[in-house]
Amino acid sequence: MKHRPALTTLQRDQRKRNLLLASRLARGQAAVAFNELARRADAVAYQVARVREWVARGLTWSVGSAVGSFVLALSLRRVRAVRLLSWVWPVWRLWRSAAAAMEHQRADARPGMAGPP
Repeated sequence: MKHRPALTTLQRDQRKRNLLLASRLARGQAAVAFNELARRADAVAYQVARVREWVARGLTWSVGSAVGSFVLALSLRRVRAVRLLSWVWPVWRLWRSAAAAMEHQRADARPGMAGPP
């Protein structure tokens, strides 16, 4: 182990100023990084809220169900056409219930018009 000579008062003061400056710079960089991360998190949260709002709509559920039924029907192409007709009835029922739900939402949104109890 090497022996280092003791620091002078001037060297200690300079080292102290350098450490304080480095500490201040590190805190500033951490604050900037935190603010940037918070902005990004807010943007992601806003997008998630918009997607949840969009998915909650009756029309989205109806279209999604229709597309899902169509994709399922395409995947079952080897099955005879008569079996594919068995998908028509549930899709029709889904469409009717979705249309009723959307009409109910529109009636609730109109001022002065009372929806069904």
